[in-house]
Parts: sequence; C-alpha cells; structure tokens
Amino acid sequence: MATYQARTRAPRAAPPTDGGVDDLLDCAGPIAGAHALVLGPAALEVACGLIRDGATAVTCLRRDDRSTATPAADLVILPRCGALTETAEALALAHRALTPGGHVVLRDGGCGRGAALATLLATQGFSHIRCRARSSGAVLTADLPFFGPVGGR
Repeated sequence: MATYQARTRAPRAAPPTDGGVDDLLDCAGPIAGAHALVLGPAALEVACGLIRDGATAVTCLRRDDRSTATPAADLVILPRCGALTETAEALALAHRALTPGGHVVLRDGGCGRGAALATLLATQGFSHIRCRARSSGAVLTADLPFFGPVGGR
C-alpha cells in the first residue's frame, strides 16, 4: 500500500521539448483525416503530434526497416535529413508512397542545405517547393503533382 501511495504522490516530470515537431506540423498543412508516413529518426514524436492533430493513420519507418510493402500516404514527413544520398533514398520512397496531390515535409536541421534539398526535391519529381525558416532549421515542403513532372519550382 505504501508503494502505491508513493507512486501516486510522486511529482510529475515536465514533458520533453518537441525538438521542432511543431514546426514540421505547422508547415504540413491540414492534417485531420490524413494518412501519414514518417521516415527516419525522431518518428515517434512526429507520429504522436500527427495523431494529436487528427491524422487517421500514421506509419513510421526507419532507414534500416526491411518492409516490402510501403503504405499509401497523403503526407510524408522526414523529421531529420542526413546526408544527401540518404535523403535522396528517403525521397524516392516518399515518392512511391505518396498519392497524387500528396505532400512531403522535411527539415534541414540548421545545416544550410536548403538550396541543395530543393534541387533534390525537384529532381525527384516534386513541385511547388517552398522553404520556410523556423527556429529548428529550414522546413521544406513540396507537392506530388497529379500528372507527370512539372517544370520549375
């Protein structure tokens, strides 16, 4: 009995900081009812934020996952971009998973590679590429067009 009382009276720790999750979700657009795919590290924090904001389904995949089936998604989020080659592989997976008209959101993380990531998004077939400065680093968003590649940014 004493153990139970000690546990119920223990002070609660403050929740951890979001690590830029709010910046990603703010740039993602409307989330309610979306099917989302989160690729890479820090996926759990982003998944919890997506569920809080009303996403219908959230799937998290890490780079070392060997899943043969990639679920279809309206929204793909890359919380942390590593090297450009790793990011290119993740964007190729995002391109396969996204439904036409879907969105991809990724964070530069303060590395100053916004222009290189925008070029990478364009070469992967994404359009309407936008870069926004946030406290956690630059956040890039892009859309998968409904038909064929769209020239320009």
